[in-house]
Amino acid sequence: MLTRALQPRTSNLAPPQRAKLLAAIHANAKQMGLDDPARYDLQLKLTGVTSCRDMDLPQLMRVDRELRRLARIMPKRRPGRDERRPAEPPTREQLDLIANLAGVLGLALGQYRALCTRIVKHGWPQTRAEANQVIEAMKAMQQRGWRAKERA
Repeated sequence: MLTRALQPRTSNLAPPQRAKLLAAIHANAKQMGLDDPARYDLQLKLTGVTSCRDMDLPQLMRVDRELRRLARIMPKRRPGRDERRPAEPPTREQLDLIANLAGVLGLALGQYRALCTRIVKHGWPQTRAEANQVIEAMKAMQQRGWRAKERA
């Protein structure tokens, strides 16, 4: 095992196939939630080598096959809120945070609508991105110590 690890990587391997296998191994490990040390342990157990750089094509194929097998039998991870969808309606968490910040700042409904109109050009946030803008503006107001004027 040690002699194989000390041998330099040969250049006669098929580079496109090797690159695809490396990409697949790293993508599958990331999708499964394996960090680098866990992936290194798996690779060491399967091939006797920790680094993909030092593996030959059959070893890479063995690691890829094992990661695919593990992905099938592992329970699916529940994805969190997808922040890559800024055009979707605001989430309940965002709306609750806005309401909480409005209460802390002492904003009446009219003042809240005026603030939203100034920030996002609507009386209330229409999308997740706009809700984030309103939240950040209200957080900044809170940090500055802003309070609503007392009504007479």
